[in-house]
Amino acid sequence: MRYLFIILAFISLSGYSQSVHIDGPTGTAADLSVASSADSADIVLFEQSGTSKSITAHALHTYAHDMGATSLSTEGTQTIGTGGPFEKLYEGNMAYTAGYLEGFTESNGRLTYTGTVTDHIIIICDLTIHSGETAQRVQFRIAINGSTLQGSNQSTDFTATTLDASIGLNWIGELETNDYIEIFGTSDTNGDEFDIHSLTLSVFRH
Repeated sequence: MRYLFIILAFISLSGYSQSVHIDGPTGTAADLSVASSADSADIVLFEQSGTSKSITAHALHTYAHDMGATSLSTEGTQTIGTGGPFEKLYEGNMAYTAGYLEGFTESNGRLTYTGTVTDHIIIICDLTIHSGETAQRVQFRIAINGSTLQGSNQSTDFTATTLDASIGLNWIGELETNDYIEIFGTSDTNGDEFDIHSLTLSVFRH
């Protein structure tokens, strides 16, 4: 059996459309219309069977790759009011600066998804911290819509106020329009403090 593959390629622009007429074997033909939006594009594949002389259309739906990033531009001290519960890392002099944003907005370390497609995402966060107590356990988590993800939890123990540590967080999940991502932290004792020296947060939709 013989197969002929024809792929229609185009530049995906918001609101772009294209119509093409294709002549197949004797007595067969096809008209197709391809459209794209800011989030997606349709690519149509035609398959010709040499014996049946028929044309079948296969639609392949592809999506753009949205991504967002933010980083700590001014370090600061986080004071944990109650040991145990997690708090957003945004106290003292802490300030954030938006990085690359496509399908996301940024505000004070919060990345909000503005795309229209519910899809899988990868979240990556790296931070460095400095101990504020002679004995403390600090923990950090990724939070979506204000709720921390236990599976992303990372912790470290300090035994002096002169110690530094690097923490890496990651998560694979799903985002819907207007979902937002932040980084939370806590310590094990009321009133504990720790310094955040650096923090970068990146989100990728694919």
